Amino acid sequence: MPKERNYQSNLECVVRIKGITTRPIPFSQLRRRDGEWLNPEELFADCRVEVSEEERLHQERLDFIMADIIDWAISQLSWANAETIRAIHFEGKTVKQYSREQCVTVYAVYKRLERSYPVLKEIIIEEVNALDPVTRVEIIERFGISGCDE
Repeated sequence: MPKERNYQSNLECVVRIKGITTRPIPFSQLRRRDGEWLNPEELFADCRVEVSEEERLHQERLDFIMADIIDWAISQLSWANAETIRAIHFEGKTVKQYSREQCVTVYAVYKRLERSYPVLKEIIIEEVNALDPVTRVEIIERFGISGCDE
């Protein structure tokens, strides 16, 4: 191995930690600046800040409100568009997989999605604007919704 290039190996390593990731990480990124090897678990350390039980419950409540709004918005779509949104965004299917299952073209699936997004956005914004002012502001901040009356 050539020393002048500072290679550890001519291969890239793939780090798999508890099923979290399979992204390739070059060996060069596994060394700290001080020259020590980085523990791969440090790459995926949990950076979340501890929150109180009350704050966690409040965030959960906001999540449930938003989930209800999204469910309501999807239910306002046509059956085909709603099923397409559910399959792609909630079941994790690819457009190609879903198009095969439904015996439609990939283009047709993309058109369904393209037609659905503006309708969903309009319904979601309308429902968020109908919430009480405090909850509305919290939902807008938490989920980064743009286009709402503030």
